[in-house]
Amino acid sequence: MKRMILVCCLCLTATPVYTESGYVADKKTGCNVWNPEPKPNNAATWSGKCKNGKADGNGELKWYDSQKLAFTFNGAMKDGKFHGEGIILHNNGYKYSGQWEDGKKSGKGEWITDAITYHGEWKNNVPHGNGTMTYPDGDKYSGGWSDGERHGKGTYLFKDGSSYQGLWQHGERIKIF
Repeated sequence: MKRMILVCCLCLTATPVYTESGYVADKKTGCNVWNPEPKPNNAATWSGKCKNGKADGNGELKWYDSQKLAFTFNGAMKDGKFHGEGIILHNNGYKYSGQWEDGKKSGKGEWITDAITYHGEWKNNVPHGNGTMTYPDGDKYSGGWSDGERHGKGTYLFKDGSSYQGLWQHGERIKIF
C-alpha cells in the first residue's frame, strides 16, 4: 500500500539573528518569525506588522537558506507563526494554499507538488478529516484521513478504472470476511 509522508521542509537566508529560542529576526525590522527547524545560514524578511516583537497580521514572509530564497509565504501570522489563511510557495514549485494554526497546516487547504495533490482537511501538518489525494501514477483516494493515513470510509480509484470502496484503518483496507 502507498503511504504518503507529507513533509513541509521550512528553511530560511544570510546569517540569522536569533532573539528567542525558535525565532529568527528580520535584520531590517527586528520582527521575529518562528523557525521550527533552525539551521545555520537561515534568514527571513517580513513585510507585515509586528506585535510584541513578532510577526502579526497579514504580510509577506521570505525565507532564505544560505542566501537563496527557500519559500515565500503570503498570509496571516500570529505570534510569529502562520495562523489563519495563507499561501506558501516553495522554490521547488510546491505550494500549499489554505488554513494554518500555530505554524502548521490545519483546517481546509490544498497541497500541490510535482508528484501528488491533496485537497481537503488538515491537522498538525498532515491530512486529517475528509480529502482527496491524487498520486503520481494517477491513482486517487477520496475519503477519510487520520494523522496522514487513509482512515474511515473512502474510495480508491486505480488508474486502470477499477476501484475499491469501503473502510480503511491506519492506511490499509479493512477486509471483512
